[in-house]
Amino acid sequence: MPETIAILIPAAGASARMRGADKLLEPVDGVPVLARLAGAAILAGARVLVTLPGDGSRRSAERRRALDGLAVEILEVAAGEGMAASVRAGAMVARGPLMVLPADMPEI
Repeated sequence: MPETIAILIPAAGASARMRGADKLLEPVDGVPVLARLAGAAILAGARVLVTLPGDGSRRSAERRRALDGLAVEILEVAAGEGMAASVRAGAMVARGPLMVLPADMPEI
């Protein structure tokens, strides 16, 4: 039986260059970018993993709300550790093939 690929959406970043806005919550066709990408990944038939900051911040809570109702597994990581923390967490949970889908590229 072939292994099922997991898709990791690293969404634990701070959006520091957005001057207070959260690029992952910006609407594209009326849907937050993060939710749009997660929905596309789900439609691909893969297991979908999303990393969020595990710091209890407002940003983390808002991203979690954007994913409400979507069949994703949320992994909490330290926000200040960069994308490597998300990739490590995803690889540990996936235990097989893993594709990284950047959270801030809605046209992929």
